[in-house]
Amino acid sequence: MSVLSPPSATRQVGRAKEGLSRQRQVEHVIARDRICRFPGCRRRARRCDIDHQTPWDEHGDTDACNLECLCTRHHHLKHEAGWTVHGHPDEHLVWITPTGHTYLDPPGRHPVDRTSDPVADPDNCPF
Repeated sequence: MSVLSPPSATRQVGRAKEGLSRQRQVEHVIARDRICRFPGCRRRARRCDIDHQTPWDEHGDTDACNLECLCTRHHHLKHEAGWTVHGHPDEHLVWITPTGHTYLDPPGRHPVDRTSDPVADPDNCPF
């Protein structure tokens, strides 16, 4: 069974699902998000952390609708500086600052992640 779905589809791959490996879950979220989901950030998803919107220890499931790619900087911002994020079924993320301002991260704004392409990834460039 393939984890990858059409771009608008959300797939659950969590605790009680069909035993998909952690790696396949990660690959699905990376393919969907392509870059850090913090508004305005362009860090490639393959260089990001996979974050639970509702933390695992607060009963957050490990499924696509509760996961997003966040670069280390924005992952720390979320957990240490009081930012919150809420996901919607249409894959929009709503970010809320500690002062209450909101920012939207719409789905589909992300470019194709060519991290595995040696020419597109400077760290893998053969020359």
